Amino acid sequence: MPRNILYLIVFVFALTGGGLAAAETVNLEPSADATLYEEGSNLANGSGSFFFTGRTENRNGAVERRALLAFDVNASIPAGAIITEVSLDVTMSRTSGGSQNVELHRVTESWGEGPSNAPGQEGGGATSETGDATWVHRVFPNTMWSSVGGSFAQTVSSSQQIAGNGSYTFATTAQIVADVQGWLDDAGSNFGWELVISSPSVGAAKRFNSRENSGQSSRPMLTVTYESAEEPELTERYVFPASNAGGSGTSFFITTVDIVNGGSTTASIRIELLPRNTDNSAALQSALFTLEPGKVRRFDNVLGEAFGSDGDDVAGGAAVISDSDGLVVMSRTFNQVDEGTIGAALPGVSNSELIQAGERVKVVFLSENDDFRSNLGLINGVDSATTVQWELFDSDGNSLGTGSRVLDPFGVTQINRVMRPFRPIEAGYAEVWTDTTGGAFTTYGSILDEGTSDPTLVIPR
Repeated sequence: MPRNILYLIVFVFALTGGGLAAAETVNLEPSADATLYEEGSNLANGSGSFFFTGRTENRNGAVERRALLAFDVNASIPAGAIITEVSLDVTMSRTSGGSQNVELHRVTESWGEGPSNAPGQEGGGATSETGDATWVHRVFPNTMWSSVGGSFAQTVSSSQQIAGNGSYTFATTAQIVADVQGWLDDAGSNFGWELVISSPSVGAAKRFNSRENSGQSSRPMLTVTYESAEEPELTERYVFPASNAGGSGTSFFITTVDIVNGGSTTASIRIELLPRNTDNSAALQSALFTLEPGKVRRFDNVLGEAFGSDGDDVAGGAAVISDSDGLVVMSRTFNQVDEGTIGAALPGVSNSELIQAGERVKVVFLSENDDFRSNLGLINGVDSATTVQWELFDSDGNSLGTGSRVLDPFGVTQINRVMRPFRPIEAGYAEVWTDTTGGAFTTYGSILDEGTSDPTLVIPR
């Protein structure tokens, strides 16, 4: 069967939170691969049986190699599909040196595979030919990389510790899923990945079998699981503050979430990651799951469980998105300590419950003294920038001043120790509003015990 087309389609059903979600899986060989040789512009290996990453031995100049891999996902996955899992299998057939951490980085410029075919074990490369990618050229001889050695995103899409010969899998992550989803949605941005060892040891080069290798089963294989474009529209949103990160001092806050289906039909659900102070209009999403009427899905640590390593060290918020307006979403954020603390609950705020332009709400219990500190949280509920304003008051109703913050689309922020300039404050409050046309948001107070860092979350009224 020719390369770059669908090799296998299977239907799988993943049990997720009380429901079954249908998915399809495709396996793809590369559409192109190549090796970049640090020696410069005169070496390439576009059509060889192998590609390399790492660094050569001193006797060979201790120079670096990097590999390029691309896959034509649009040829085998229907437009509009939602990518849920991605993994890459490679086979290493020759190595020197010890174990190395090999990283996948999304390439940001187009490149050529070219006709060069290195002789022997191929480690020394071949003379560059027209169309080849080299350390200097995207396409030899006239088109250069913006950055020598290949232009790629700094974010690691997936990584794998690679030691001796054998098969290895770069496992699914939220970033590698986002890469493939981006390529499916915009084929013009698909330049594949670069295999990089960020600090390669001298004499620790790794050789992998390429798409031209005679051993078909040992060629690189990209496995993509996706859901068809016919899935329900997830138009309902329930936003809430969420954390899986350290706070003041030694505190560390995590968020538990319960999702209850209070409707009469099975709900389709994803969770969106909304990091603080970020434009979240293209937020990372969890895998789709379903929830039957009357059932509950609990995430003990929602960011860690829904997003894996991408949910680590993240503070801000999250959104439950669904095709049902009958969900009850309740979050509980707490300081994770050995002694145990109960934390504080805050409901997920639905579309219809957002604070609209022209409305003015109060957030009470704001204290700032030796016993308590207070934060003011803001979550933008719409996909356009919204300016949120506030005015602070003491317990006698005297105005202490005003402030404002521009929130990015679906942006989240927290004004820490909002009352600090006016301490001691025993029982202050804030009035919060937006005048942005079409703006809608929610807000909350977070009052923390200085001794335990245990939070009380305050619903606006």
